[in-house]
Amino acid sequence: MICLFILSACSSEEKRLEKAKEENTVSAFDEFIKQYPESKYNQEATLAIEELLWYSAFNSKNVILLEDCISKYPKSQRIPEATLAIEELLWDSAFNTKNIILLEDCISKYPKSQKVPKANFLADSFENFRA
Repeated sequence: MICLFILSACSSEEKRLEKAKEENTVSAFDEFIKQYPESKYNQEATLAIEELLWYSAFNSKNVILLEDCISKYPKSQRIPEATLAIEELLWDSAFNTKNIILLEDCISKYPKSQKVPKANFLADSFENFRA
């Protein structure tokens, strides 16, 4: 009888994990972890959550979400990709808005970027226009 209960428990845990995988949402994996806090599958569920958050951050093209992922997962292999994505998003924002403050901010944050000459040219143009 005890063996049957243990087999049943494992079976329901595995079924719940499969359901979370089918849903493929942060909340589904969070719910699994809450329901089975001692599960041998928690690492798999935690990694799935991390992947979903990174995926969402990259697809949203949102600097704040990317920075959140960097701070939550400082040892992630995705840090270089996220850092580059943030730099590109900031440069794009500065060039698209033609905002001198954003341009100067990018120039100071990324002085070795190939975009600095263009940014300096635009910033100088704005300064000459104001004069």
